[in-house]
Amino acid sequence: MNNNKKWLILAVSIVINLCIGFAYAWSVFSKPLQVDFGWTPSQASMAFTINLFVLPIAMIFAGPLVKRFGVRVVVLLGGVLFGLGLYLSGMITTVYQIYITYGLIAGSGIGLIYSITVSNTVKWFPEHKGLAGGLTAGGFGAGSLIFAPVAVQFIAAQGVLGAFQTLGLIFAGVILVLGIFIAASASIGYR
Repeated sequence: MNNNKKWLILAVSIVINLCIGFAYAWSVFSKPLQVDFGWTPSQASMAFTINLFVLPIAMIFAGPLVKRFGVRVVVLLGGVLFGLGLYLSGMITTVYQIYITYGLIAGSGIGLIYSITVSNTVKWFPEHKGLAGGLTAGGFGAGSLIFAPVAVQFIAAQGVLGAFQTLGLIFAGVILVLGIFIAASASIGYR
């Protein structure tokens, strides 16, 4: 097994998961959305709830998609969905639109990416599965820690809707570029 390649895939998977872990920074968007649109806290938080509900459902579909199209294609699809969901969140005018954009679309992208980055990376490290899985999952958990302050700055500069669009483009770009370096372990038997 190519030692350099597996470390590259681990690093890429961690960074990609940092990007999708941004979804946990929802709290920095909630208050500005309430102010701008007059939503209640419950209405605003429902978008995050839907996102978390959709995430494991998308994970269920990731396996069959990987068998058919390969890990790279599924990660790239997830990156498009995540970035598109965020970008479209910057165009909303109703609470139901944020449920669709941030909740359903972005949440689906997260589920596709997370399930693939963790499971694929673990297979590259048969002798250190816990380390590889923990670091990759840790990237997801650390995403909000890193990107919440960034989002606050974007919201202050561009407003909440502008911040969604800018971050959607940034995250989609990063995931699409890094997703090119994702490769399946030979032990998986997929592309």
